[in-house]
Order: sequence, then C-alpha cells, then structure tokens
Amino acid sequence: MKTKTQHTPTPWKVQFYEETQGPNFGNSVSEIHNDGVSICKTINTPTHSREWCQESDANMAFIVRAVNSHKALLDAAKFSLSVHKAQGLFDMSEKMAAEKLKKAIAAAEGGRL
Repeated sequence: MKTKTQHTPTPWKVQFYEETQGPNFGNSVSEIHNDGVSICKTINTPTHSREWCQESDANMAFIVRAVNSHKALLDAAKFSLSVHKAQGLFDMSEKMAAEKLKKAIAAAEGGRL
C-alpha cells in the first residue's frame, strides 16, 4: 500500500539574510523554512540584476503566504459550497458559484482546475 508523502508542516516562514560562510559567502539568500527545516533557498549573486533579486524575494514571500493560508481558504471554500447546497441553488449565478467552488476545491486538493 502506498502512503502519500506529506509536506513540511506549516507555518512556513521566509527569511532573508547574507551568507556568512562557504561558497556563497557574501551573497544574499532567501530561505523558506519551518523552524529549522529548510524547505527552499535561493541565492542572489552579484550576477543577478536587482530586479531579479527583488522578484525572487517577492516570490518566496508569496509562496509562504499561499502555503500558510491554504488550509483556511480550502476550509472556507468547502463551507461556502455546503451552505450553497443546503440553501439550494436557485439561479444561474448560484450554480456558477458552486461550480467554481467545486473546481477550486478539487485543484487545492491536488486535482486540476
């Protein structure tokens, strides 16, 4: 029987620092971690443009926000869908909203949008 590998528990954090040793000494680093467990790291070297480094840092922060809010958003979508179903889908906009919620829930749970 296959077991599904679980992701690193949340909350995740992003930390920005300057490397103080090793081959990347002096380079700025963006690292996603969970209190000691490194998840992802980018190293901004002098060969990268300032814009590239800023975008890289923004992407790391965005990943952390998305991961940390995933469960709450999924729970809210499921609750909203259950309320729509319980109250009845009377008009086209309610049916469309319910369909969008179903697709978003499936995508968030590993399916396709």
